[in-house]
Amino acid sequence: MNRREKGLTLIELAMVAVIIGILALMSGAMLLNAADKAKEGVVKANVATASSSFIFKLNESADVNVEELIPQVVAELNDPDGVEDSSDEIKSPYNSEIFAFTTDAAAEAGQVTVTTDDSHSVIIKGYGEKGSAGSPIMTKTVTPIESSES
Repeated sequence: MNRREKGLTLIELAMVAVIIGILALMSGAMLLNAADKAKEGVVKANVATASSSFIFKLNESADVNVEELIPQVVAELNDPDGVEDSSDEIKSPYNSEIFAFTTDAAAEAGQVTVTTDDSHSVIIKGYGEKGSAGSPIMTKTVTPIESSES
């Protein structure tokens, strides 16, 4: 074989193909991880939004019944304009068929549960891919301030 011939040998082409394949696998794995992180970020933002909403509502009125307030605020969070259309409904980042906020403690993937405890605090938990079968990604507790008026 004459060394003056230009071009790549079959082994060199195979090595280039292997390197490109390895780079593609690495970038694909990073992209999948980024998508999961983004969905978790949406759940965390939803927890923060619910927390802010409850802080506002509890500060707005001194005599608030937390048990009655929770379903009202959850409904407002799921459908901000209150009109029954799907144009502005807030859905789970993992399943676009279910609402992002729920009062049910058994949450599905990506849902934020809003419940209360014996001290009338509002407990807000955001769940990831496993739903309430897994650990919450983020938890916030909003406690009403007792009125000191006599």
